Amino acid sequence: MDAGDVIRFVDRQVYLLQQVLNVYYYLVDPPGGTVNFNLEDLIADFVTRVISNVLPLQNDQLTHVQVEALNMFNQAENATEVINMAGARSTSVFQPLPSFMAINFQLVRDTVATRNGSKRIAGLEEDQVNGNSYTGDAGELEDFQDGLALPLQNVGDVEVAPPVIVRIGPGGVVTAINPIIGATFTKLTSQKTRQVGHGD
Repeated sequence: MDAGDVIRFVDRQVYLLQQVLNVYYYLVDPPGGTVNFNLEDLIADFVTRVISNVLPLQNDQLTHVQVEALNMFNQAENATEVINMAGARSTSVFQPLPSFMAINFQLVRDTVATRNGSKRIAGLEEDQVNGNSYTGDAGELEDFQDGLALPLQNVGDVEVAPPVIVRIGPGGVVTAINPIIGATFTKLTSQKTRQVGHGD
């Protein structure tokens, strides 16, 4: 792994017998350009900064099964960590909502090189929604959205990989890299690929 590489993280989840994916990208950019960490180190910090902060938004019928890391510039370099972490909200009182129901977070771009990014988070339950409005805990939303804009750190707590938006061209080639300067919750939404009969 070298400075300037882009690492793709796939957060592979299972919810109501359906696979749910969220994909994230980070740019390898350590101080001085020295890479003294590996993919396993980055996965561990990704779980701390991203996965741990999304669990309070999700119910216990959703499980984050594993995280897969891939160097987009050297695909022979990859790693997978099985985590089996369930959402923190109990469904013993409130019913889980369908997998296509989600809360949307916008990833704010730095330049016009790409569009803004987004993350749609599944695993909601009834008490988090009232009509078309999200009524869950605002602090939990803020914790997750703040984590989306934070660089990953190495084992020495040094920031080494800021989050980015990428544009993928033919053959899976990265054609643009755009720093994420912030993230914000926008709305309740749905994702068609998570409806029964679409996607996985």
